Amino acid sequence: PSICIVSSVTGSRPSWTIGVYGSTKAALENMIMWMADEMRSHNIRVAGVAPGLIQTEFSGPLWKGNDAIPKESVGQPEDIGAGVAMICSNDGRFVNGVTYGVHGGFPKL
Repeated sequence: PSICIVSSVTGSRPSWTIGVYGSTKAALENMIMWMADEMRSHNIRVAGVAPGLIQTEFSGPLWKGNDAIPKESVGQPEDIGAGVAMICSNDGRFVNGVTYGVHGGFPKL
């Protein structure tokens, strides 16, 4: 069994525009590490994904109509789903206590 927690690139690369949001994501990344240690004795893995800019309604104000954002830096929800699927599948059986950045090479919002 596994637990996958969704964080954000702002957890490790903060932005002044969304500082409190980034602080809560940093806390999640810390939680992933201690939960992995705590759950290991129960054979439960804990890992996370830290998405970059993903094309959702929530992130719309960041990318909609913003020509300064490179088009290739905006991912799709299924890009994050693929990372989660790997972590939670047998392919992720040796993944524990880490957070994967899933940002297409654009690690800062």
